Amino acid sequence: MIVASLNKSTGESLSINIPEHGSEIGLAQALDFEFECIELFEFLKENSDTIEAKKGEYILHLIRCLKVFFGDLVDFFELDGSYVDNINDKALEQHFQVLKGEFDKSQAFDSLSGIFNLIYHAIKNTKPTIREGQVEFIYKEQSFCFPEIWRDSIFNKVNFKSPSVKQAIEILQVQSNYSQVVKEMSRSDVKLTGWMFTKYLSEMAILLLKPGEVLPTDETAFKMHMTERMSFFEDIDLQTAIDVEHWFEQYYASLKEDKENWYYFNNKEPEGPEELEAQEKAKRKNKDASLRIGWKSMIRRLLEIGAFRNQSSNDLESVYNAQFTDAVKIISIDNSQ
Repeated sequence: MIVASLNKSTGESLSINIPEHGSEIGLAQALDFEFECIELFEFLKENSDTIEAKKGEYILHLIRCLKVFFGDLVDFFELDGSYVDNINDKALEQHFQVLKGEFDKSQAFDSLSGIFNLIYHAIKNTKPTIREGQVEFIYKEQSFCFPEIWRDSIFNKVNFKSPSVKQAIEILQVQSNYSQVVKEMSRSDVKLTGWMFTKYLSEMAILLLKPGEVLPTDETAFKMHMTERMSFFEDIDLQTAIDVEHWFEQYYASLKEDKENWYYFNNKEPEGPEELEAQEKAKRKNKDASLRIGWKSMIRRLLEIGAFRNQSSNDLESVYNAQFTDAVKIISIDNSQ
């Protein structure tokens, strides 16, 4: 964190923390800031030739971005004109001016844009990371396990510990629901940020479990788990959120790269008109099931195949608690026959 000491017009001193890394930025902060930036960039696009004359309006856009990031912590209209201390960046060593009455627009612009640039840079430079090994981390004094990755020492290949079938289909359903809802939205739709936030929280509630914890398979218990855990993760940092999303994306990509799964992700070439008709009938049947119950249609398919039978107290429990990697291979083999 970079600590900025600011003086208010009341004579009080105010310190604000300016993040340098994604682990220091709240997920909600980042999403709200990026959404507010859309309006800022639209303003720049529309006024690129007259920005000097409209610098005052640009300052107000910068302030809106900073206000959604810092919330009620800072009222940028109350800052008097004191130097910003403890920051070496030239842009931040300018005076803040009171944005009431007369003020030096150039100095206010330089200072505000300096803080804005630091935050914008920190968010945009937050890239997903691969956390190798079994990683446990503490959040709100509770321990959680990050999905496991390990590297093959011989082939230097990254391997992923399979999530359960229940975990995988719930993640895939969340992603599908998100895509369906937002595909008609514009980037400036205020509801988009809310949907993105919900998607991230859902993914974390499904994949980030406590040591020894298993995702509930009973629907009532599962919904309670999601409600409680999503609320618990509301203040999670940006880095953790995108790392979880990236883990599942990389895991699912690894399944596609496995040649044994070819018939899961690709259709077998039909041999003759009868096989073609049967394949088209199966496609329509699968599509109808997918539209009605989404990714959970995969559960029905695994039950029909008899996969994982007798591994738990009943067939449904057996399927839910099985490894998703194994389920994909079983369906691929069945599709190839």
